[in-house]
Formats: sequence, structure tokens, C-alpha cells
Amino acid sequence: MTDAEEIDGPALNGTDLDKVERLAARLTELEGRAGRAVSGYGKWRRRYERLYYVLGLPATALAAAAGVTAFAQSVPKLIVGLCAVAAAGLSAAQALVRPDQKARFNQAQQFTFARIENDASLLRDIGLSRSTLEDTIAGYENLIEKYYQALARSPE
Repeated sequence: MTDAEEIDGPALNGTDLDKVERLAARLTELEGRAGRAVSGYGKWRRRYERLYYVLGLPATALAAAAGVTAFAQSVPKLIVGLCAVAAAGLSAAQALVRPDQKARFNQAQQFTFARIENDASLLRDIGLSRSTLEDTIAGYENLIEKYYQALARSPE
């Protein structure tokens, strides 16, 4: 069974009470999936934020050490060269991985899924009791579309 079939399920047929119950269950499932996505993207965002500092701070410290020791008479040139090469390697890794950009993407995704989760909760709790069934179904279909659009986004 695909994700779409798990969330969307069979067409809403039957009595209005059956439709409302099934729609409430689908909204609860969508809310749960969006909540898990919020948690997952949040974890990846924090990992990329840490990686940014793990690569950036040592690169800066090594570059500073290489610069300072280049002017010192008592430090061998090999030490200066190793500090400079290590700093360059860490800077290159940071440029290739781009953890800051990936952290921003994961943060944006986290906020998007949090909005979907909140909207599904509101639609289930308030929309089912105060809106027409057709309006609530349309709101659900809109949330499903937003969910899959967010899943399809790429960090690049």
C-alpha cells in the first residue's frame, strides 16, 4: 500500500456520520505523519547546525594558528604548513557539505510540517463540527496536497 492510499484510503462513501468518522481518522493520521516529519526534520536541522560549528570553528582556529605561527621564529615551518592545510581541508569540507544551507532547509520543512500538523488538528477539532462536510473534505484534500508538495521539495 502506498503512502497516498494509506492516508487517502477508499473514497468517502456511506452516511454522513460514517464520512465524518473516517475523515476524522484520516485527519488524525495526517496530523501524526506531519508530527513525525516535524520531529525528523528538527533532528536533521540540529545535526547540520552542529556540523557547521564542528567544521567551522576548528578551521578558523587552525587558520589563526597558522597565521600567528608564520610570524614566530621558534615554530618550525612544518607546523605552520600543517595548520594551514588542515584549515583549508576543513573549510573545503564545509563548502562542499554546506551544513548551514541544509540546516535552513530542514528548518523550513520543519515549520511547513508543523503548520500542516496544526491545520489538520484544527480541521479535525473545529472544522468537522462547524463547517459543512464538503468544505471539510476540501480542506483535507488541500492539506494532503500541501503534505505531498512538502515531501517533494529538495534541499538543492
